[in-house]
Amino acid sequence: MNYMGYGGNYPGYTGNYNDYYQNSYQASYDPNKVLQMVGLNVGFGKRLKWPDDWFTFTAEFGYNWYYLKNWDYLYYMNNGTSNALVLGLTIARRSIDNPLFTRRGSDFSLSLQLTPPASLFGGKKDWKKLSEENTVESKKELYRWIEYWKLKFRSRTYTSLINPETTQWTPVLMTRADIGLLGSYNKYLKSPFETFYVGGDGMSGSYTYATETIALRGYDNGQFTPWGSEGYAYTRFGVELHFPLMLQASTTIYALTFVEGGNAWTSVKQFNPFSMKRSAGAGVRIFLPMVGMMGIDWAYGFDKVFGQKGGSHFHFILGQEF
Repeated sequence: MNYMGYGGNYPGYTGNYNDYYQNSYQASYDPNKVLQMVGLNVGFGKRLKWPDDWFTFTAEFGYNWYYLKNWDYLYYMNNGTSNALVLGLTIARRSIDNPLFTRRGSDFSLSLQLTPPASLFGGKKDWKKLSEENTVESKKELYRWIEYWKLKFRSRTYTSLINPETTQWTPVLMTRADIGLLGSYNKYLKSPFETFYVGGDGMSGSYTYATETIALRGYDNGQFTPWGSEGYAYTRFGVELHFPLMLQASTTIYALTFVEGGNAWTSVKQFNPFSMKRSAGAGVRIFLPMVGMMGIDWAYGFDKVFGQKGGSHFHFILGQEF
């Protein structure tokens, strides 16, 4: 399966910031930029009886293959072939009462992905020298096998402000907390893949294949992790107040207000959950059976990222939010 890239201009990020998502529409289609990905996964899942019946455990083992040709949207690698063997372990607890307009319950998950330390099996190579050479051939040798560990924590809690046993038209307070860390066993072999693309609506992705998009409203798409400053750690915390407007079997509509904060870093060592960029706003969500979940948010970012203040933004949502 071929994924073609788009031409684009990525200036230094000491001044103005160019939104990748908007640039992808303006730039010309370039068939010489290619990212191919093939994956094979085998998984096992089980519902646990302890600590209670809401817990689940999932284990997954997979093989990923990457082929890149002139793919300028990854910082550490643009050409060559990479391989990765990945073991994934997830423990989760989900006790929400309704996935469309949740009034009570919680949703927690803790996941860990691990690859073998490929650098230990690559012979007596001078990894530092290869990384300093910064040539196409040296990068092909460095990233022939990808190695990393990836730890993610995700939580949502829902609290009704009116007893849901007496009325379904209760406002709901939702809290959110997300943390992601992407590390390496060898400091010269930071993974080009599986990084975090942080900022904006969390939906942009035409040039973000092999990365994970994270929404942070009130800022441009990818503003926290521009090219050359890819995200290897991030946090996102938030509080939302949901107001039901229509709760029918075929249609669900609710309004919301929110405050949230987060940040991203280029290495796990820089991770600081107390250093956050803040935003606030309001929006609406609509669920239609033939379309699914969709919505729009207006958000204002109060802080500067790479010299540019977040400011006023509209974000469009399509699909379930995570």
